[in-house]
Amino acid sequence: MPGATLFGVSRLRWAVLYAAGIVAFILVILNPANGFAKAPEQVSFVTAFALFVAFGLFSVAFWAFFKLRRRGAVDRAADA
Repeated sequence: MPGATLFGVSRLRWAVLYAAGIVAFILVILNPANGFAKAPEQVSFVTAFALFVAFGLFSVAFWAFFKLRRRGAVDRAADA
């Protein structure tokens, strides 16, 4: 079920599922020692967090590039 649909039906259910996803993310991804599979090398929390933040920044920059580029192309087409 898409998140927006679930949010519209029951905000409490959405919040519970969202919280469960955040807890799973923290336990499995940010701290692999407690996750399903052990990492070959122990990666510090700081390194994992830095990679997560870098990925987030890259994702936002990627989205913004195409969002602004598309808007500019539409403006130029309207002017022509």
